[in-house]
Amino acid sequence: MLTVIAAAATLMAPAPQLALFEGQQPAPSNAGTHSSHPRWRAAIHVGHSKQQGSSNLSGVDPSNVLGVDDESGSWGVTLNYFFSPDWALELGYVDLGEGSATLKGSTENYHQAVSQATPVLGEGVTFGIQYRLWHTKAISLELDGGAIAWQSDLSSHFNGVTIKHEDDGVDPYASIAAHYQLGDGFAAHIGYARYFLKPNDVDNFRIGFSLAF
Repeated sequence: MLTVIAAAATLMAPAPQLALFEGQQPAPSNAGTHSSHPRWRAAIHVGHSKQQGSSNLSGVDPSNVLGVDDESGSWGVTLNYFFSPDWALELGYVDLGEGSATLKGSTENYHQAVSQATPVLGEGVTFGIQYRLWHTKAISLELDGGAIAWQSDLSSHFNGVTIKHEDDGVDPYASIAAHYQLGDGFAAHIGYARYFLKPNDVDNFRIGFSLAF
């Protein structure tokens, strides 16, 4: 009797739901889905800076200028937040290096003349917006623009006296960079930036690496 009841229960139980058509796939679940593009990217770069144009030599006899070094190594870091696949906000720090100038000891107002003749490269915090102009699966070309809050410190030495000169400001910048994907969120990049500082413009060429997450 128990065997008969068990068999009847088995026959009355609902069969598993089958696909109506052969090869039909179940609808994908939305549980656990994520955005199709990374939201953040951290990068580091090293490079070379050079003053664009010339220093302010008003009131300084050019014959008293023995030499000017308007180039330096540079480095920086950035953090990007992507609010769409092609647009991102960028916060960064860049050290463009230091310039120097050598003047004759007979130069009038020596310390002031040194501060005028020395190229301003500077360092500072950047904030901008980035746009991905073009891309393939492995390569992308990106434009970036914004502002840099910079400062520059230099010292002049004469007759045992050292005077420090400081300058700062907030000025615009623009850059372009090509990125090559290495895999697992890692990428290498090479780029160029122009910083439009009030004392003088600065060109910067750079290479670096980034991680998207």
